[in-house]
Amino acid sequence: LRSFTRPQKNISVKNVVDKVAAYYGIDEESIYEKTRRREVVRPRQVIMYILREDFSISYPTIGTKMGGRDHTTVIHSCEKIKREVIVDSELAKEIQNIRTLLVWTSTLSYQQITLGMYVKIHNQFLLFFIYPHYQLY
Repeated sequence: LRSFTRPQKNISVKNVVDKVAAYYGIDEESIYEKTRRREVVRPRQVIMYILREDFSISYPTIGTKMGGRDHTTVIHSCEKIKREVIVDSELAKEIQNIRTLLVWTSTLSYQQITLGMYVKIHNQFLLFFIYPHYQLY
């Protein structure tokens, strides 16, 4: 299932940033800013981790794409998320949901994705909630 939910290599960095920002309910532009606000730092670190782990992008390239950050900042972010995902099941679930989102949005149009979607895997239907932080008013 892990390889099934890994994004394909043809997804752009901007696409990853867009999907992660939407997932966490933050403005995409805030990812690139020099802010240390908690609600922005974690999504930014997750983006760096996914870009490194799933797309094998170099640390300096990730730093450049993420607003001109130093490669050591990217290394720190990737290592931090790698450590935390082992002990934090909620973070592991978030990253898995984001990977699923990236896989499915690379093959589906944006309009086809709503609050959740059913996916048939091995004759079982699974419900994936795409934007868990989205709130209805």
